[in-house]
Amino acid sequence: MKVPVAQLGARGPKVVQAIERTLGRSRSSGATFSVANCEPAAGAIRKQALQQAETQAKAMAEAAKLTLGSVVSMSQDGLARASGTGGCPLVATGQLEAFDAKPEARLSVGVSVTYAVGGAPAAGSPVRPLLWAGGSATAKAKADEAYVLVLFESEDEEPTGGPTADDRTRILDALSNLKIDRKAVEITSRSDYGVTTIVQVQTKADGLATSAKDIVRAVEDVLGRADSSGVRFGSSGCAGLQAKARKDAFGDARQRAGSLAEAAGVKLGELQSISEFTPTGTDPCDDSIDAVLGSGYDSSPLQPFDAEPTFTLITSAQLGFAIS
Repeated sequence: MKVPVAQLGARGPKVVQAIERTLGRSRSSGATFSVANCEPAAGAIRKQALQQAETQAKAMAEAAKLTLGSVVSMSQDGLARASGTGGCPLVATGQLEAFDAKPEARLSVGVSVTYAVGGAPAAGSPVRPLLWAGGSATAKAKADEAYVLVLFESEDEEPTGGPTADDRTRILDALSNLKIDRKAVEITSRSDYGVTTIVQVQTKADGLATSAKDIVRAVEDVLGRADSSGVRFGSSGCAGLQAKARKDAFGDARQRAGSLAEAAGVKLGELQSISEFTPTGTDPCDDSIDAVLGSGYDSSPLQPFDAEPTFTLITSAQLGFAIS
């Protein structure tokens, strides 16, 4: 049900009560926020997305020792939802907020850009057969960053949109007493099968076995016993590790391509296509909670707090070579 933002705090609970009188007790309830018009906010983040695509393409071309050419095609990727109920389709849904939460909507824009590369056939020239080969590489380093996650999964019949604004403030205050900057804390709730609330706290990897227990205890003092908790390790040198892993993955793919060409009795021609993949489908250097949710935290299990603080980065590449 669409409700004016200014009236949400008063009308939200009444709407839930009215529906429950007919359908019975609900498992969860809450609000999602949107904006009536995507522009001009979408214009700015779309420009950022295109700049990020260009930066990544340049890095890939450099790793493959190619020259990045002009844009061949571009498209805006499929978005979070259709706007059949009105509002901005760039607003991601799935996250329930409390009725007294701060009314903020998060817009997300994804773009796909295809560039020409040096050595590729000119437009209109005959299409040449390609030999495809994949390669992968892993880079490891001692972690100097740690991200403590505390998860609460509710199937309670009591309707909830996650922590209230007051609870969120109490969590931030409790963590501040542990000398944790408020900017290092992210709290989000999502509604899939029930409501999942995740509190993520960035801290140092050193001494984590002790500090993490204090963090979990501070959060549980406000929200109750957590369903699970653990840590993801990170590295301040992630960009350098990613560059090295990317070059190694491309080198691995080139070697495999050469072996395939030799086995097939053909000559490997110029490189025509490059693509890159990560196990979770997200940027391995993105430590935000959005990246955790985007990749699915179940696909990247949390580690125990006393685990060896090691950051591991995995990347894969697929190269397409002309066959001459």
